[in-house]
Amino acid sequence: MNWILYMSLLIISGAGVGVTRCHFLADYTTIITYVQNISFGVFSSAFVAMLIEYSSVKERNQKADAIYFSVYRDLYFNISEYITCWAKLCKIAFKDKKYEEEKHTWIEWYDIVKTGYYLCEKSRQKELIVFFSDELNETCEYVMNSIQRVVSQYYLLGFNDVLNQDLKRIIDNFEFEFTAAIEDLQHHNKEPDLFWKNFDAINLDLCHYIDSWIDIKLYNQIVFRPYHFLDDRNKRIV
Repeated sequence: MNWILYMSLLIISGAGVGVTRCHFLADYTTIITYVQNISFGVFSSAFVAMLIEYSSVKERNQKADAIYFSVYRDLYFNISEYITCWAKLCKIAFKDKKYEEEKHTWIEWYDIVKTGYYLCEKSRQKELIVFFSDELNETCEYVMNSIQRVVSQYYLLGFNDVLNQDLKRIIDNFEFEFTAAIEDLQHHNKEPDLFWKNFDAINLDLCHYIDSWIDIKLYNQIVFRPYHFLDDRNKRIV
């Protein structure tokens, strides 16, 4: 919306009305009337046009926001499912502490799971790596499906002027990381140490991409209990 143009017209036409009120122009009645009528006309037209365009812009923005949310809503949810999965894995796999009462950020939950894994005996590690891989693979598949749905809607986003190129790059990066995660999970029985090395790198990158996306940036800041991500979403690190 061109606020400068409308404000300029309103100021100039308003000034024109004001000038016609000056007493020293009283001898120029015809000219005053002419200028006054034009000024009133311009002022009224500019004001009405501004209101109409404002309403139109507001309506377009509301429509764009609705489209944006509808396209990305599923991805928001499934990314949150991935990061909360680490807390769930911790609660299920380890019984040495009451993890259901603890609150951590998602990357802290990941570190706890990794540490707990290496404290287990070899036979238990083999069981856990299979369990972790099965659970994570399902969650990562959901994220990838959401990403594909977003990509399929790029035309709709572009048509409504809500295709952010920076966000598009972030989505591409998410796609790369979750593709790598799924490929790694398919080889969990061969090299468990490589599993953790790869997820160290993947989760570090995901932290960066989440932090770069303003809509989900808070995901890195929330401290939450297992299965209580939504309940604890207002509790954040300082």
